[in-house]
Amino acid sequence: MKLLVSPNKIDDIDKLIDLNINSFLYGIKDLSLYQKFYININELKDIIKKYPNSEIFISLNKLMHNSDINYLKETLTELNKLNIKGILYDDVAILNITEELNLHLNLIWASTHLVTNYHTINSLKNKITGAFISSEITLNEITDIRHNTKCILLVPIYGYQIMTTSYRTLLSNYLNFVKIKKEDGKYYLKDKDGIYPILEDNNGTHILTSNILNGINEIDKLKDIDYLYLSSLNIDSDTFISTVKIYQDKIDNKDVNIKEIDQLTPNNDQGFFYKESYFKVNNNE
Repeated sequence: MKLLVSPNKIDDIDKLIDLNINSFLYGIKDLSLYQKFYININELKDIIKKYPNSEIFISLNKLMHNSDINYLKETLTELNKLNIKGILYDDVAILNITEELNLHLNLIWASTHLVTNYHTINSLKNKITGAFISSEITLNEITDIRHNTKCILLVPIYGYQIMTTSYRTLLSNYLNFVKIKKEDGKYYLKDKDGIYPILEDNNGTHILTSNILNGINEIDKLKDIDYLYLSSLNIDSDTFISTVKIYQDKIDNKDVNIKEIDQLTPNNDQGFFYKESYFKVNNNE
């Protein structure tokens, strides 16, 4: 088991490596979603040169537009020349282009909310190396997937999760007509169940969960998972690095005070690890 981390910023990589973190997820500019920063291919090459012993994962999880295709082909071709551990994708266009250009890439299926069963993962086994498991299924369901597929599995273990995404600039459109104040420099959607951070960028509007997923108590139950993913999205650098240290110490079987995470981010919970869905698919139908 390893921790896979998306840094808050490039300057934090050295600090994370000092914590014994060796696996990093980066987003490519204009082809990726849900990262604190995005890089281009030249910047990626600089990172690989500076940190040759690190495992590099690249997220290309945006749903692609026709206007993205040429840039996507160029990017995949360049990534094919580099030592990339895995490429997370959502759009099937990446599968098609990889075959069309005869590229040899370690593709990881990462469709938000959809990677929920081993049947679909196994149906893609000749095309993919691994799968990024949805954060909306239970611990038992994750274990079931692990026991029934040989693919590399990545499981979210810490961070805000994506509730929904719109490729429209919903926040900007709304603020054109209604003037509201930011809280702590950020916008939130409030209802009786919680406060949901809203992020907007060039790729649209993203609404996050009200609480931060914190699965540190589940690490021992996920020992057969290949990578546990920690996201820095909407979390400041110092808090995130301190939390990563606690997780890595836990992985390394060091004595840790798990309650320190509650002090760093008190708005955390166990997500859907123990929340069974009422909606089930009958495999016999």
